[in-house]
Amino acid sequence: MTNYAFKPAEIPLTAGRVVLYLVNTSNEVHSMALRNPTVSVIAVVALSANVEAGHSAIFTIDNLPVGVYRVTCPITNHTDLGMVATATAR
Repeated sequence: MTNYAFKPAEIPLTAGRVVLYLVNTSNEVHSMALRNPTVSVIAVVALSANVEAGHSAIFTIDNLPVGVYRVTCPITNHTDLGMVATATAR
């Protein structure tokens, strides 16, 4: 996670139990939300804890279904500033 971006912007995942290592290299707090736009553009499938600037966190999703997910940072206006990605679970 950087200032208003996820790197990489395309995140390949394996369906089922997913463990992501979130590294926040920016100078602001960020988090990660996965949404399945085919079900609901609003509903969150999984949400990480906030990761403070310069810190890391482990984000575990116990049972992620196969699908394409919209990844956003739900902090204030970070999504509007471009902090979005796509995660594909196969």
